[in-house]
Order: sequence, then C-alpha cells, then structure tokens
Amino acid sequence: MKRRLFLFLGMLAALSIVPPIHAQRWLGSIKLGSAITNFTGDLASGETDWDPRYGLAAGVAVGYDMGNGFIPQIEATYVRQGAATNVVFEGIPARLRSDLTYLSIPLLLQYRFDTSGYVHPRIFAGPMVAFQLDAQLSLKADDTGVELNEADDSIESRDFGVVAGAALEIDVGSQRLTVESRFSFGFSDITKPNEEGVDTTLKNQGVILLVGIVF
Repeated sequence: MKRRLFLFLGMLAALSIVPPIHAQRWLGSIKLGSAITNFTGDLASGETDWDPRYGLAAGVAVGYDMGNGFIPQIEATYVRQGAATNVVFEGIPARLRSDLTYLSIPLLLQYRFDTSGYVHPRIFAGPMVAFQLDAQLSLKADDTGVELNEADDSIESRDFGVVAGAALEIDVGSQRLTVESRFSFGFSDITKPNEEGVDTTLKNQGVILLVGIVF
C-alpha cells in the first residue's frame, strides 16, 4: 500500500508539469459530516444481527483538476465507526457495542460533470487504507444497567477496502460547496486471530455523508 501511495503522489507531481488542458489546477476541500456504519460477519458464538452505529466524520482532501472532468484526489478522513448487538454474557442478556476510530486514506478518481448551471454532479471511486486510532468495547447488562468499558485489543491496526460515491458541487457566490454521500466497504477481517482457535470474522462497512467547502 505504501508503494501505491508513493506512485499516486508521483503521478500528481508529474501532472503539475503537463501542458495545460483548458483550466488545470490544484483543488483542496474541507469536509464535515456523519458516518452510519456496521459490521458484516458473525461473532464466534454464532449468527449475529448487528445494529448500526452513528458517528462523526471529518477530513481534508487535495486533488488535481485535469481540465477534462477527471480529478485524481487523495484524502485523510477521521471516522468514528462500529456496531452493536444483543448478546448473552454468562447467562445475562446484555448489549455489546464496538466503538472504533480510524484515519481513512482513500485514493479516488473523480469525474465532475461540467454544467452551465450552479450545480455540478460528481462521481468517484477508489481504494482505501484505514489506520486504527482507537478501539473500545462496552457491555451493558439489560436487567441491572451495569456497564463494562475497556480497550479492545482484538482489532487489527489497519483495514483495506474501497470507497465509491457521488456528490454535488454547488456554486454559492464566489464559494463552491460540496455535498456528498459515499459507501465504504472493507475487504479485511478486522479481528486478530484468536489464540484459542475460536475466531470472529468481521468486516467494516458504512455510509458517510459529508458537506464541505472546495477552494
């Protein structure tokens, strides 16, 4: 993945010296929004019904407008993820919740439709690597309300996947706003191998909604 990142950055550097095609330029953006995330997969105890978690998402992006609609872009996005489910712990019904925090680095190829109006649709897709910043596990008993919180050391430090979505760029006076929705799907099992041989296989997935300013 590091090799891919270096190649991408090298490509952006090379693009900066390519002769102009219409109006080539560097673009930056700041975004803020929310993430609706979940897990695919089951706990070692058996089939698991997961409920989504709602968390904060925020990030920055740098892209290069090639002047023909295509915009390669690299981003850094802070995302609160996780999921929750009902379990039975030592015979007691309880609520299990996983709270994960990632720094997600997607490499996106975008295409912006150049329209004559104030609204410009955009679609994008690309690979992603996410670095775990924090992992917490909580267990709350249904009957007593007693809650246990602890760091979750069973989560891998990295996740790999893809990002795809669509956006609208809106001209408001001299500013350009962006409103976007993206789907993130992890390919990796985010749980570490269990020493006792009873493994849990979980993968991240989610929808992230962002608004921001393009400059």
